Amino acid sequence: MEELTLSMRTEPRAEAMSVRPAQSWFKRFQSGNFDVKDHRSGQFVMDIVDAISEKVEQDEHISSYDIAEELAFDHETVLTHLKKAGYTKKARY
Repeated sequence: MEELTLSMRTEPRAEAMSVRPAQSWFKRFQSGNFDVKDHRSGQFVMDIVDAISEKVEQDEHISSYDIAEELAFDHETVLTHLKKAGYTKKARY
């Protein structure tokens, strides 16, 4: 255990895992699930970005909620990608 602690201290910080993923992995392993494959949606990020961008190009007034519903994506995922693409919220009066 002492070797592990020492190696963790000497590793570069850029390669260190943040707290949330570490807690998630710990919980997974603690429950007996040792599968390390990623079983999320399986879609590549660029496919998601392209699908969202296509919806915006088709209708520049489409809401993020409508995009999420039509593409069956999580709303937060849509918001994240729209923000990264430079789209901003517009106030409705």
